[in-house]
Amino acid sequence: MPAGSPLKSSRRIETAISDYRYIDVRPTAGALGAEVHGVDLKLAEGAAWDEIRTAFLDRLVLFFPDQDLSAPEIAATGAHFGELAYYPFVEGLKEEPYVIPLIKEASERKNFGEGWHSDTTYTERPPMATGLYSVEVPEVGGDTLFANMYLAYETLSDGMKEMLAPLRAVNSSAARKGGGRASGNSYQSVKIIKHDEDLEGIHPVVRTHPETGRKALYVNALHTTHFVGWTREESKPVLEYLYRHKSRLEFTCRYSWAPSTIAIWDNRAVQHFALNDYHGQRREMRRLSIAGEVPA
Repeated sequence: MPAGSPLKSSRRIETAISDYRYIDVRPTAGALGAEVHGVDLKLAEGAAWDEIRTAFLDRLVLFFPDQDLSAPEIAATGAHFGELAYYPFVEGLKEEPYVIPLIKEASERKNFGEGWHSDTTYTERPPMATGLYSVEVPEVGGDTLFANMYLAYETLSDGMKEMLAPLRAVNSSAARKGGGRASGNSYQSVKIIKHDEDLEGIHPVVRTHPETGRKALYVNALHTTHFVGWTREESKPVLEYLYRHKSRLEFTCRYSWAPSTIAIWDNRAVQHFALNDYHGQRREMRRLSIAGEVPA
């Protein structure tokens, strides 16, 4: 697809939605995202889960409102997508260590997850998916943005695709020292652990999704430092262009949370951004990581 060309037709999405029998899938934007209704995740059985998985691969991020889930039930929901994984820098809940609390009190200024990124790309095997459950949300604000990295790749020029094809990039947990994951930064209500540990993952700049076979852009400003074999100064202008390109509004959806909603998104083809626009209001979420493969 040449640069600047329109996004793909939604006809494939509409046809797929008409085929669902056990769930009600309602797209939230043209690029990605859907709310799923008509299912209680605690009671869902095999056929419903098969359709949820199909919708997950098609819409990339799914939102399930009105789900009353305890921490163990959040973990059980995630286990339908794959093996669970621990988040390396935040202590999990005692009742379910795979689930981490993400709290911003009304008195705090810094939130968790601000800035476009795919989760923990500084690890050898980044999570294939992330789950996020809302416990308490602001009356206004605290939305999360998501972006489709298939579209980000497919709308690059042929010349840019050719240049990026052989490149690998270094991703570091210390990329934002003084504000990064491993540095302890200024979080107050999120309990950061392993402050002094720096993790590094080297991954393709363009990865191929292991289930769909589609190519997705796989660099992000929070963790990617440079291309392998390039200096940081040489890498910077190309990376900055890719960061601007991949966050184009037509690649995105924006979700306004209500309590007791769980979202699951595909980290292999999605980036997200937690908006920090609710100072003076409290937000409490629960997060879960689902183990992934080595990106290729």
